[in-house]
Amino acid sequence: MHIPRIVYRRSSRRLTIELMPTTVKDKTLFHIYNKNRRLEDWKGIKEELLRREGSKCWICQRNESLLHIQEFWDFDDEKQTMKLIEIHHVCDLCHKIKRTDFWFFTDYGKEQLKQLGYSYDDIIKHFCKVNKCKLKDFGENWREAIATWKIRNRKIWQQDYGEFIS
Repeated sequence: MHIPRIVYRRSSRRLTIELMPTTVKDKTLFHIYNKNRRLEDWKGIKEELLRREGSKCWICQRNESLLHIQEFWDFDDEKQTMKLIEIHHVCDLCHKIKRTDFWFFTDYGKEQLKQLGYSYDDIIKHFCKVNKCKLKDFGENWREAIATWKIRNRKIWQQDYGEFIS
């Protein structure tokens, strides 16, 4: 089993909306590990994150029992490449903001939000609290993220998983 070195401090801890292009939605590191029957490696990453980061959300620093592994990608829109630069634990609400493409735009995501007892307002309030900003700032980030996502959805992306895939 290969457990990659987990890199710190390349990306900002600021909570941003980062929508994955639909052309790569089934090509996350988790999907690659799952497809290649390497879920033990995924578990190894989870254990390493727990050891290094504890049970705190990497973004908002809340102690949580439910943490998600969040992939952080660096996009080069000109070259149409995206590189996986980091992996961290994030709490449930930060995860839902990072992946609003799933939670806000898919029927399954919307249904899951309802079952979990979350509203869009809960997610937006968390964004504003973490970033110490107003609803207007969320709206600006949201519109920018959607505009970027629409452009990126028209492209075929080359993905670089870096040291996370050996």
